[in-house]
Amino acid sequence: SFKCAPGASCPQCVPYAFLAESTLIISEIYPAVLALDLAKSSSNPFFDSNDFLKRYHAVSVGAGLTVGLALIYGFGEAVSNANVIRICLVDNEQDSTSWFNPYLWGFVYAPIILFYLLAGWALLKSRARLRRGLPNTFKVRTEVLRNTQFYVLTYTVYWGLAAASYFGLFLVG
Repeated sequence: SFKCAPGASCPQCVPYAFLAESTLIISEIYPAVLALDLAKSSSNPFFDSNDFLKRYHAVSVGAGLTVGLALIYGFGEAVSNANVIRICLVDNEQDSTSWFNPYLWGFVYAPIILFYLLAGWALLKSRARLRRGLPNTFKVRTEVLRNTQFYVLTYTVYWGLAAASYFGLFLVG
């Protein structure tokens, strides 16, 4: 086990940071992609999601790998495990004079917020479309919508609790 100094370059963390950032983005973009799929299928009853599953996986994994590579090759100096949970990711103490860390916002907070806003918009669009009609597929699509809403809500609560814990630790420490 190693500990990086806050604000200092930490080359030992680079492979772990790539893995952590990539999986973070992949796991957060996939529900948003599925919500967009639901919005598309609710506006086109002949749209078959199964034809696009490989593309959805490729988009999610491609985005995650791209962001992970951008982090370690473009902003490697921002990688450290000198954070509250000691995980190799963006150094949350990069600039201790300000609450705003552009690396943390650019690679963690902003993408998560964007994905959930996108998923929320897609779910609202689907709900509005289902209320207007599609009587033959209403029951099935309503069940899919309910399940997707549950997953998005669960992820949102999870990240809300994680953010509250982080800010609680931030305020105490």
